[in-house]
Amino acid sequence: MSNNIEQFVRFLIDMGGVYEVDTDGYVVNRVDKDIPVMIKAAGSKSTYKRLMVMKDLITDDEAIVINPFSENSASDSPDAIWLYTQLSVGFTSKIIGIVRAVNMIATSDDSIPYTADAVKYAAKFPKFGEKEIKLFNQLVSKPTEFMNVWYLRKLKESRFRCALYDPDTLAAYPNVSKKVWAAVIALISDLLGIKDIENADAEIKEMYTYQSKLITIPKLESILQIYLRLYQQINPTLMIMHGSDAVDDDAVDITTLSHHLQHLEEYYDKAKWFTTPKKTPIPVTESSVKVSTSMIPSGKPSLSIPDSKPRMSIPNTGQFSNMPRQGGFTQPTQSWFGQNQPLRPSWSIPIR
Repeated sequence: MSNNIEQFVRFLIDMGGVYEVDTDGYVVNRVDKDIPVMIKAAGSKSTYKRLMVMKDLITDDEAIVINPFSENSASDSPDAIWLYTQLSVGFTSKIIGIVRAVNMIATSDDSIPYTADAVKYAAKFPKFGEKEIKLFNQLVSKPTEFMNVWYLRKLKESRFRCALYDPDTLAAYPNVSKKVWAAVIALISDLLGIKDIENADAEIKEMYTYQSKLITIPKLESILQIYLRLYQQINPTLMIMHGSDAVDDDAVDITTLSHHLQHLEEYYDKAKWFTTPKKTPIPVTESSVKVSTSMIPSGKPSLSIPDSKPRMSIPNTGQFSNMPRQGGFTQPTQSWFGQNQPLRPSWSIPIR
């Protein structure tokens, strides 16, 4: 199997910004590399297994190998759900980082030496203060309900959605003033490249819709094409707001992503011969897995990428892990992200 495939999967994980791959090919938490990423095995209620990338030599026949090239079944495998979810959460986390920077500059927080360009950008949104941050924190508390890329299997098409422009979202916060809403929408619209907020849905559909012509891996290609467009849009602002020291951490290498997209069919042809030994999975309990719960935000279930359009409504409070099926997919529970796996140190931006 080509080493290019391993590098491709590593790149996708790095793109998310939450996890990385160690020298042995295992997926680990980026903040604490001693924390293994373990996800629930397919068809099991209690068996968790380590997650690793596709590579030429795999000695751990108990591990779940990430294979983004398998799209034959009607539903995604646990590793595919994990991969698409962390891509979605990673993108949202970058948006959160920009908003946090804008708020810190607006509140004259000098703890981070922002550049003149960053200050100039933040000045476009002078009203982004305490009330705006409070609303934004509520919106992103469920990151892939706030922003996601969803796939329509029959059309072989992927689309980007942002709940901010959904009337149901506005209705869920009746006590928030129009002025606060306007400030939040103005910033997010600028980041996404939306020129006419009144016609945001039409602009998003035009900019962030992609129909794949591939027969073998249309979902993988179409979703990554959307992320290519999204990162082409937000990368310049990421570089401005985070400064040169953080660019490698936050901006996505568009050249590398484009290169991989051009070779997807080649990767598929080689990856379809990939097999792993089958063994009876060994149950893993919380007590037998070294994980840290100190960074787990309370009430933050992990999420999956839907195959059809979800109802984009964001309630004020409460989790949704037990909600019924919506739009053709089941709202997932914490287990999809792995057993007690932290996402980020915090999803909330401190109100200043």
